[in-house]
Amino acid sequence: MKAIDIAIKDMTRSFRSTFALVFMFGVPLLLTGMFYFMFGGATKSDQGFSVPVTNVVVANLDQGGSGFDLAKAQMPGGAQAHSLGAMVLASCRIRALPA
Repeated sequence: MKAIDIAIKDMTRSFRSTFALVFMFGVPLLLTGMFYFMFGGATKSDQGFSVPVTNVVVANLDQGGSGFDLAKAQMPGGAQAHSLGAMVLASCRIRALPA
């Protein structure tokens, strides 16, 4: 019962503070409204929100090594990879430029 009494005392103290009330209720509503207007929620179009495709170029300069050779058998897809960088590129389906 002592823990419940302490919790009730702390909640009462928090709800008496104007600063705490503003940060508990005002700021989340303000931020939600800002994001609504920033990302086009106020428009009447039916297009929705779309993110353009971003092309990423990766220069895999990883040479591998003895530490990778020892742990390669334990990793999924490690048997085909010659380095950790090649394994990351294979798992992400990223096309890398030849080094």
